[in-house]
Amino acid sequence: MRSRALVLFVPLVACQPVAGRPDAAAPASPLCGPDGGSCLGCLTDADCGGRRCDPSTHGCVDCLAPSDCPAALPGCSLGACGQCGVASDCPGGEACVGGACRCSASADCPAATPVCFLDGGSGVCGCGAGDCASANEACDPREGIAGACVPACAAPGGGCPADAGAAFCDPASGLCVECLAAANCPDPAAPACVAGACVGCASDADCAAQDAGAPRCSAGHLCVACDSPAQCPEGEVGCNSASGSCGSCAVDSDCPAGLGCAGSGRCAPFCGSATAGSSGCPACRTSADCGGATCDAGACI
Repeated sequence: MRSRALVLFVPLVACQPVAGRPDAAAPASPLCGPDGGSCLGCLTDADCGGRRCDPSTHGCVDCLAPSDCPAALPGCSLGACGQCGVASDCPGGEACVGGACRCSASADCPAATPVCFLDGGSGVCGCGAGDCASANEACDPREGIAGACVPACAAPGGGCPADAGAAFCDPASGLCVECLAAANCPDPAAPACVAGACVGCASDADCAAQDAGAPRCSAGHLCVACDSPAQCPEGEVGCNSASGSCGSCAVDSDCPAGLGCAGSGRCAPFCGSATAGSSGCPACRTSADCGGATCDAGACI
């Protein structure tokens, strides 16, 4: 009897999705795992386009450790920056309070954000001018929650990316800024340079040349009709501090002396309890103006 060789036909196993499959930010083409039958989002960080490959799920995540996260989003938990579950999810010696990394002293803070700014019982790590340990770093208030130390630029423009909106190196601060002079501000809507940023105006003179109806430069560097009640014409009482326009108000200080900002957003007679009766105007509009007393017909009783 002739013997026959036994031939086994083993079906090819196609990749199948597995639990923990990464989100849409993972590479579009799945990778086969070592078993040949599992589709994986990543095998190494190189598969994640700048993100991290989680070795437990083989999915691309934003972080695996606090050091992977920017100063603006301290803490790493469940692959995401800006949150924490336990203290070890936070940088430096920060504690996890209510899902956020918080400090109680500067000793808790990492080198990039070396100062603890307290607000009540806990604080946030950041920096101020001169707080960065390295002479080659500068504190950038635009980074992090309360500023972060970044590599300092070298005048006149070394290290400042031309296409990032901060192409000029400020030699005083060591930071890349949007402008050093008005000549660096080509946008007609923001032609002035103030503190390294292109803004609407630097002084009233800038506004007079732009719009006769908005001749004042506000504290926010916008051209407005007014920045104090005295600048508004008769018949348009009050200078609205929120909009810079005459004829309305947002708070009492937007109104001339003897008037307060009524619920209608218009200035109306009201002195307040401190000066009640000095010019015949009411001491109150509601009981909230009376410090615990009751407002009755414009008088606190």
